[in-house]
Amino acid sequence: MGLLYMTFTILRHIPSVSSLLRVFVLKGCQILLHYFFVFTEIIMWLLAFILLMRYIIFVDLHILNHSCIPGINST
Repeated sequence: MGLLYMTFTILRHIPSVSSLLRVFVLKGCQILLHYFFVFTEIIMWLLAFILLMRYIIFVDLHILNHSCIPGINST
């Protein structure tokens, strides 16, 4: 008796191999969906950080162009 024959013999005694397979497929889809949302959240945080840095740079450049200190010439 080979290993393949024993595997098929064991699988024949399991009443619903298709339901077991369905559970594995659903669990795999659930895992993929979870990681998709995690990846999306990371991208959203990264974009928010980039926008914040651009705003800070914009404000800094605006302050450098319009100095409030008398006697300092902006270039």
